[in-house]
Amino acid sequence: MTPTLLKQIHFFAHLDDEKIDLVSKELASKKFKKGDVVMHQDAEANGVHVIISGKVEVEINNKVVTSLEDNDFFGEMALVAHTPRSATIRVVSDDLSTLFLSKEAFEEIKDELGEDVKQEMLQRIIENYEE
Repeated sequence: MTPTLLKQIHFFAHLDDEKIDLVSKELASKKFKKGDVVMHQDAEANGVHVIISGKVEVEINNKVVTSLEDNDFFGEMALVAHTPRSATIRVVSDDLSTLFLSKEAFEEIKDELGEDVKQEMLQRIIENYEE
């Protein structure tokens, strides 16, 4: 994906050109089918996914708590908190296309993410601890 297109994705929009170039080299396109589990609750964190197209359900303790779709992201909380995955992510659309950013690359950009992304990450952490 080109740096120009990355800037249009909410998760990456606030990064400077240098970080966008770094991220564009580190991203991997991932494809999944309906019913696939993208990540399992309690698994070790290895990166973050940004949804390009499709829809997933977020399950905590086998209970669906929310759904995510285009331009949403998941997997960041375990990276930020240095904990196992807090939820299982299951594909509910026919197809799911994501951009995957490794744990190492995420560590390099996390402090430069925009305030709206940081607030969304914080809100998710708060909601998970309340449950």
